[in-house]
Amino acid sequence: GRICMSGSFDEEVYFSDTTFVANTNDLDVFVACWDQNGALQWSRKAGGVYDASPISMAADASGNIFVAGNIVGVLRFGNNINIQSRDGNADVFLAQYTSSGIPKQAKVMGGDLVQQLSKLSLWRNRIYLSGYFQGDLKVDNFSISAGNRFQGYVAALDTNGHGQWLQMLSSSEGIFPYGLAAIGTDSLLVGGAYQGLVKLGNVELPKSTSFNLFFGALLPTLTAVQEKLPTGNRFYVYPNPTDGLIQIESSENLPDFDIRVFDQWGRLMFFQKNTPTILASDWPSGMYWAQITSHNITEWRRVMVVHR
Repeated sequence: GRICMSGSFDEEVYFSDTTFVANTNDLDVFVACWDQNGALQWSRKAGGVYDASPISMAADASGNIFVAGNIVGVLRFGNNINIQSRDGNADVFLAQYTSSGIPKQAKVMGGDLVQQLSKLSLWRNRIYLSGYFQGDLKVDNFSISAGNRFQGYVAALDTNGHGQWLQMLSSSEGIFPYGLAAIGTDSLLVGGAYQGLVKLGNVELPKSTSFNLFFGALLPTLTAVQEKLPTGNRFYVYPNPTDGLIQIESSENLPDFDIRVFDQWGRLMFFQKNTPTILASDWPSGMYWAQITSHNITEWRRVMVVHR
């Protein structure tokens, strides 16, 4: 029921009776929250030397607020939480506030050249960041290298700010992920622009001499699940990944359901009623989406087919 906003400012900015003054002529950061009637609940300033720009933010079920953006120089949040970019090039920062606006943690992720954040997305206890970079990018124990061209990245961290994985999206001329949406744990939708020749997993995008748009689903980790896992939903789909046989089982013993399976291009690969087994051995390796409908309720599952 709250509205929260982050941004950057110079000179002065006013929130109700509170005035924040920028430390220098460069940009500082503000975060503020209002209730559903528009009454200010709290506002906070993070200031330092040189520029900092929040780009994206999200809140978890407990009201903790996560803010991510770009930083050059020093940024002080209060509560003895201070961060600094590695050099004079832009790095990526991630900060967390409690539901009452108390700074809880902050960190910088960077490298030797330019790192830019484009989007933060949150799913349960995972934070996902996307953007583009040159040179090296390091997130805790994970590192990738892009050289002198701009390449894309997607990173996952837990809500304590610890890196979980880091993946590069690469192109012969440059790729820029601008949109990111988590639709499950480590299951993401990514969109942006690219130039040149791109191969994302098993998918090759048409070569482009100018900038084209791309949009796709990303499953960074392929950990086989051979048993049924509790999902809180009405249907299990397993094993996942599979090399050809897909099992569908209802947690509520529902007798009537429709099952449709689409490939990554949206083409219908399979449609049957009340069919608990799908043979996918002739399908190309890749990601597929299973649509299961029963009693006017539809559930979606992603399924990876990997031929060994």
